[in-house]
Amino acid sequence: MIRVYLNGKVQQLEGFQIQTKKDRDGNEYVEDYLPGIKLYRHNGRFYISLDRGDEPIPSLLIDLVEEISLQDYFPKNPKRTSGIYKYKDAKAVLEDLGPNNTANRVQICGKTKDNVIELYNQIRAGKIHPTESWEVEQIPSLMSRVKKALRIFQIKSS
Repeated sequence: MIRVYLNGKVQQLEGFQIQTKKDRDGNEYVEDYLPGIKLYRHNGRFYISLDRGDEPIPSLLIDLVEEISLQDYFPKNPKRTSGIYKYKDAKAVLEDLGPNNTANRVQICGKTKDNVIELYNQIRAGKIHPTESWEVEQIPSLMSRVKKALRIFQIKSS
């Protein structure tokens, strides 16, 4: 799923409405609406949802785009390195969901849909390496480095 986050100026567009509706249980909820465009809110931010990467952003909203995000799951095989990936203005986090799960999760955000989609495609195709791998050994603690230096010093002193 691709989310296209919009700035608050969307409320100034002609036809913008806030409609109060009722769910099946009779509970009221608020829905933002533009003619022909389904708007959503998440943490106070407006967005539209695109089902596919080749689906265009409505021309009415192009100048209001703040950020594009994409989240997807794909098989662990072939192997992809967990970590942070970057391509131009897009940044991705690829996580292995654990040994009992057959999928990796990728979350990408960026300023342009093209760069978000390109980074996604490069990760899926294995054509890009992470800028920060989460699969390397953690750097040794300061104490273990001091002990190692002392051992080396003692060997050289003898």
